[in-house]
Amino acid sequence: MRHIEISASEKLLEYMDRKGYHCIAVEPISPKGCCADMTELHSRFVRDKDVPRLKARNCGVFKAPFGEMLVLEKGLEIDDEVYFDLRSFFGVKDIATRGIRPFSF
Repeated sequence: MRHIEISASEKLLEYMDRKGYHCIAVEPISPKGCCADMTELHSRFVRDKDVPRLKARNCGVFKAPFGEMLVLEKGLEIDDEVYFDLRSFFGVKDIATRGIRPFSF
């Protein structure tokens, strides 16, 4: 298994600890039925009770400072170093990611 150096901002680690999250899942998503063929990266927090179900899908599992990062599907370019941060827009929390992107030619 490939080694990936995963780091996270202190703000993200504090938020995940406060909310009880120990896992982030990443996967590529594409719009269906749209003329714009553009794949994006979807990152989300995973509740502990949902982790076994996702791992049963034979996803990639990587150790991280917050617990684990799950790569749910193929089709991502992952650098040797990955960084997660927490953004907030009108109170809605979002995960900002560097070092992971959808596959491109």
